[in-house]
Amino acid sequence: MILYREEGETLNDVVNRHSDEVHLRVAKIVCEALEEGLERAHILTVLPDNYELFCTKSNYEDSLVTNLPYVELLEEYELCQRMHGWISKLKYKKYEEDLEKPKKRKKKNDDKQS
Repeated sequence: MILYREEGETLNDVVNRHSDEVHLRVAKIVCEALEEGLERAHILTVLPDNYELFCTKSNYEDSLVTNLPYVELLEEYELCQRMHGWISKLKYKKYEEDLEKPKKRKKKNDDKQS
């Protein structure tokens, strides 16, 4: 997605002017990145600044959760289902990883005197 910054506009102004498109784009691209196993996803470019926005794997879940309400408001229900599915998978994966981590044992106090 390429957006154009007009004279006097900030990058934030550009994104706000295209907010619906940006929310949908983030949701679609993150879902596609997850499906393809990508480490990062290109969201958009703002010209003439050549500003590029990417989303990295560590932010996929947060990006989906953040954009879900906007996608619901835009009534993109199939995309909402994809997003819900990925959010659930990502949360479950974190839960599984937490369960697999060995718990640290507390050391006994060896300072006891007889």
